[in-house]
Amino acid sequence: MKINRSHGILLALIMIPAVGIWAYREKNSASTKTGMQVESAESAEGKVSDRGGPRPSKKEIRDKAKAWQQRLLEDHPEMALSARQVAAEDNGYLQWLAFIEECRANGKMVGNSFALPEDIKGIIEGDKPWDAARVGKWLDANQELLDKIIALGLLPDHSTTGIDSARLAENQQFAGNLAPLLLAYARHALDQGNGADAIEALQSLIGSARHLEDVETPTYLAMVSAAGTRARILDFMVGDAIADADAATLQQFRKLISDDPQVPGSFGLFARGDWQIMSENYLLPTLLGGDRLISDVPPSFLKQPELIAESYTRASSELAQHWDKASLRDMLAPPPDVTVALPLGLSAEDQEHFRMLTHGLIEGVAKGWALQQIEKVMTDAALAIALGEEPPVEPVSGKPFVIGEGGILKLPDDPVFSDAKLEGLRIPKRKN
Repeated sequence: MKINRSHGILLALIMIPAVGIWAYREKNSASTKTGMQVESAESAEGKVSDRGGPRPSKKEIRDKAKAWQQRLLEDHPEMALSARQVAAEDNGYLQWLAFIEECRANGKMVGNSFALPEDIKGIIEGDKPWDAARVGKWLDANQELLDKIIALGLLPDHSTTGIDSARLAENQQFAGNLAPLLLAYARHALDQGNGADAIEALQSLIGSARHLEDVETPTYLAMVSAAGTRARILDFMVGDAIADADAATLQQFRKLISDDPQVPGSFGLFARGDWQIMSENYLLPTLLGGDRLISDVPPSFLKQPELIAESYTRASSELAQHWDKASLRDMLAPPPDVTVALPLGLSAEDQEHFRMLTHGLIEGVAKGWALQQIEKVMTDAALAIALGEEPPVEPVSGKPFVIGEGGILKLPDDPVFSDAKLEGLRIPKRKN
């Protein structure tokens, strides 16, 4: 199941900048940020501090970081996030965390992906031709696992209230191969003429994406993971797998899109959630000289930790407030560089480090997020055309999408898309 070229480019626009935000690996391994190496807490503890003397213990650093963040929140109450109380049995985020921790312990997950046979992995990722018999046999043998995964995505609510911040920082996606696995299940269901099971699998995937991003402390990486899931779903909806789908199934695809609203103002919540998780677990511990040390942070940062922390918070706050009121059109343009006016007294090189830490890479993610909202409408339009129905118009320009040569649906001609770099989307062809 290869990614459609249009959706593939969109996914790259979202994912490439995100590689430089904060990338995680398993416990006890190094994590990286472009230009900055993040060392695990376990490997940092007990080493000599950059300020001389033994580095404080992990607990001491965490306690100090939490207290420091609370002081920053007192000065910047606009960065606070509201807590919600959700029953544990209904909490999709909490139940997903428990499940992946259980799967890591029993070997059903390796790192951040479900353990799969190599041939199945190649088929569902699109590296090998689709083999309906082989995939169907494996899916049937693992129905219990699939039922559990689908049930988690269908849970009605999500909350991070009461979950330790370090646990949140380590789990900003549920499983790297979750989408390919459930999309293979959906394709197998369609092969069997079972549109209902296919729709349920897609509903579950969308639900799992919302479990990540609709909580109180969402982060940019959680958003990127959710966006990656949606890119694969949109590709599936207009791909080869639906060639034999009936009109009722395609109508359900359209309903799934309309039932998954995302509003531009929610990106301000991502900015606040990212600040909450990243400051407590990464930046502040680094500035304190210990836990999860960013080992090659510029020395100038460590010489003025209070100013760096305050400036990082101010920059994050201004970005959050900018995105609170941003439209899709606004999000296609770079946000204002809020770091320029900060009195850091840094060299040009260190100033660029700071800009990258705050939003130098995030702006690409914001643009990718906005383009995906347009892509959702474009996919809905392609499905409508395939059904012989009136398609929706492009949401930023208000103009109709354009049908080009070979049945390729394209963005309308408008200056706002001058550097969108999105190719057209193939209108699906049905056999019936």
